[in-house]
Amino acid sequence: LGEPTSVRKAMAVADFDRSEVWTKSFPVRFATLDELLVFTASFGWCEREVREMTANGRKAFDADLAERLRAITTAIGIEDTWKVHFYLARKE
Repeated sequence: LGEPTSVRKAMAVADFDRSEVWTKSFPVRFATLDELLVFTASFGWCEREVREMTANGRKAFDADLAERLRAITTAIGIEDTWKVHFYLARKE
């Protein structure tokens, strides 16, 4: 659902005659890596995997994630701009 062009093409394949998309962008900031992980895990998709990591596995995971997020990490936390796409599709 993150790529409007692909979603709208799929809607057309599913015989929707008309579709529209609205995108909202908003800034996000997480004070710490832990705060970001707690937020992400609250959706359930990675909660069990993170919870079941060994201490060494979690330490390596945290280090890798921190490195990947280095470009958007500031003195006050991890800052980014997120987008949410809202879709309307109709069969006429």
